[in-house]
Amino acid sequence: DWLKDFSTSLALAAFMAPSNDSLHEALHEKDSIRQVSESSSTEVTESSRMRKPTALEFAAVVICGTLNNFPYCIISGASQKLAEQFGTESQVTLFTTIMNSSCMLGSLLASRWLIQLRFRTRVWAVLLMNAAAYVGLSGTCLLHNKAGFALALLFSSISGGAQVVGELTNIAFLKALPPALVGAWGAGTGIAGILGGLVYILLSDVLHLSHPLIFSSMAVTLIVYWAAFRYLHARAIHNLFGLELERALGGIHHNAAAQHQPTVAPASYASVKQAFQCSGVIQFNLVAVFCLEYTIYPGLDDRETLCSSYQWYTMMFIAYNAGVTLSRLSVSAFRMKMWHLWLVTLWQFANVILFTVEAYSGFIRNSLPDEAGLYIVTAFMVLVGLCGGTTYGN
Repeated sequence: DWLKDFSTSLALAAFMAPSNDSLHEALHEKDSIRQVSESSSTEVTESSRMRKPTALEFAAVVICGTLNNFPYCIISGASQKLAEQFGTESQVTLFTTIMNSSCMLGSLLASRWLIQLRFRTRVWAVLLMNAAAYVGLSGTCLLHNKAGFALALLFSSISGGAQVVGELTNIAFLKALPPALVGAWGAGTGIAGILGGLVYILLSDVLHLSHPLIFSSMAVTLIVYWAAFRYLHARAIHNLFGLELERALGGIHHNAAAQHQPTVAPASYASVKQAFQCSGVIQFNLVAVFCLEYTIYPGLDDRETLCSSYQWYTMMFIAYNAGVTLSRLSVSAFRMKMWHLWLVTLWQFANVILFTVEAYSGFIRNSLPDEAGLYIVTAFMVLVGLCGGTTYGN
């Protein structure tokens, strides 16, 4: 019966096959329809990008930016107390070092292989990595030795990799939405630093929760992250088709609608060389300002607050991120020229010199009784955050 049905279908197809002329006309008509469709899709994309973002879109991007960086920030805010718990007080900066190293590795992996995946798939990977980091840290915090410290660094590195993959994914994804939303993302990443430090102080010092409970309870934030991204994803692909839909979905695809063109270029020697030729000065400036920034926090900041009796280390992290948030949000209103950013970098260099002198001399720290001088140093950290956030956002 199957063979009979197949042979009948084959004969029917041969009988109904069009002539060469009609076939050429049909193909030409199909190409014309596809070109008109892609042109219409491009017009829809441009109009959607030129419009003003809705308040709900802005809020959703802020949420994504906040919760994408939140694991990194709450670990950074807790790093001094974590090191103390494991008996490794002099190795606080290893948390930031290991997380930034995994960020570097994650950016290389993302630019080479992960860009072949859809944006939604990449966000799922970020959520799973952060879930593993939260659960892993909550387990290792039950230990109180150097083995526990090593495992804590390992799970912290997972959150660092997740943070950069999420950032690269969302920044690329936002191309399908109004450009002003990039400022919302920057604001969200700055808020993550404020919220991460505040939540840690609230849970550890006010509610007196243990580290295992603190980190395991944070896993619920990943559900909110996914809900916000899902809403933005639906807004981005609305009314799109063809090549524009492929670009909004992300990844490398070679179907007919995309005209066999990849939506992104994978990292290679040629593409990296071209990127440096186009934006090498910008990249050098970013490396410079953030290298100076990390010299202050966590390096010099940890030395400044090591003998304090309160959570001054975490408070300075919050103050620093307050400055980051204000400056990153500013790009939604105005933008700076490149030579202005070099002045900001020089300002950050001056901050490093001043903070180095303070960390060694304790001039401000010891100038007032009851550690009141650290309020002045905390206010200074807002300026440090302003420099880094201004360069990043612009």
